[in-house]
Order: sequence, then structure tokens, then C-alpha cells
Amino acid sequence: MDMKKIKIILILCIVMLFVSSMVSVMAVSAYLYNSNEVSYNNNASGITSSNVQGAIDELYEHATDYTNMNTRVSALEGYFKNNPTSYFEGSALRVGINSSSNSSLILYKNGTKRLQLWPYESSDQAGIQAYASDGTTTGPLNLIGNPIRINGTSINDYFVVETKTLGTDTSLSTGFIQLSFNISKSGYTPIGIVGYNLNNRGLADKVLISAVLVDGTSNASIYGQATTNVTVYSSAYVNVLYRKS
Repeated sequence: MDMKKIKIILILCIVMLFVSSMVSVMAVSAYLYNSNEVSYNNNASGITSSNVQGAIDELYEHATDYTNMNTRVSALEGYFKNNPTSYFEGSALRVGINSSSNSSLILYKNGTKRLQLWPYESSDQAGIQAYASDGTTTGPLNLIGNPIRINGTSINDYFVVETKTLGTDTSLSTGFIQLSFNISKSGYTPIGIVGYNLNNRGLADKVLISAVLVDGTSNASIYGQATTNVTVYSSAYVNVLYRKS
């Protein structure tokens, strides 16, 4: 094959390649669309635009608009003042855990302080204080429960009144008298006598009672003056107030 034919074939190949490229470019150009010409189904997203360009613009607008977030964060920051040291941890609210000063939990009603729970700064104690409607003076504190317990003991059992009888007939001579009652009660400490009864068989006319005292933790003594020789019967009793030990 001579050079002339080779040149002709080369020229034909170049022309065909050029024509093929032009056809491809024209085909691609014929099928390209602007994003605002492409429809967009907004049923699921809630975006108002119905084309791709509008949807992208809406997403950008919402992603760069912090007005609503700033408003909500500012409102939230208003509930955290003066460098708070309390926080939630799991199901617990830890109040003042990192504070060296006295912390407290304060409950309000209509803007007025009504109840405060706090530890004492200088002692190993804690306090609960109720406030009256003025928010300053001490008010009533109601504990409602059934039962209410203190250190595992129902408050109904914390202070109890029990009757202790004399147990044996006791003869008394005229003059100074002393009657002793055994008032011991397991698990309890007697703290006072809240009543007594020696008025059996006319004794009230013969004995003048001057004092009722608790003596130690196991005995109570009734002191008085007898106007005649009398017998105090075993049914005589004292009512004793006890506190759980």
C-alpha cells in the first residue's frame, strides 16, 4: 500500500472520530436538565418545593437558620443560674454535689418558698423546714403515709402509751407514802407518766397525791400523804409514755 492511500485512510479515521465525538456531545446535551426542571415528590419530607433545586435551597435555609434554636437554648439557659453544681445522673438528681457551700432543695408555690431540705454546714445533720404562706415564718409540716417510719419504726410505734399496774396489794400507813411501779418495756425508754388511778374502794378520800415521777428507766414512783392506814390494791395503775429506744 502506498503512502497516498495510507494518508487517505488516516484522514478518514480522524474525520469519523470527530463526527462521533460531536454526535455524543449533542446526545448528552439533548438529555441534560437544570435542577429546577427536575420534579421532586415532597409528600414524605414535608418540603414545600416540588423541584430538586427548590428542595435543596429549603434544606440549606433550614440548616443555616439558628433563630429557633437560639431562642430555645436561651430559654433553657434561664433555668441554670450562678454556676449551678447540680445535675441529673441516671434516675438521681444530685444537688450541690461539687459545691463546698451549703446546698438545699427548695419547693415553691405561687412564687413563695414553702419547703426547704438542706444539710447543716457545721454538723452531721440535715434539716427539713416548712414555711407559712408568707415564705419566711415556720409553717406546719404534714407527713402523710401509712405507716410513716423513723429508722424503720412506724411513727405510730415510736411513741406509745402503756398501762402498768401495781401488781400486788400494798398496805400504807398514815403519813408519807411511796408506791413503786415496774414500768420496764423492752425496746422502749419511759419518758413520763401521763395518767394514774388509785381511786379504788374509796381510796381517793384517804390519799393526797403530791407527785408522780419516773425513777430511772424501770420504775415509777407515786408520792403522797395518807390520812389513815389504807390498802392500795393490785389494780392501781399508771399510764406511761414510752419512746422507741
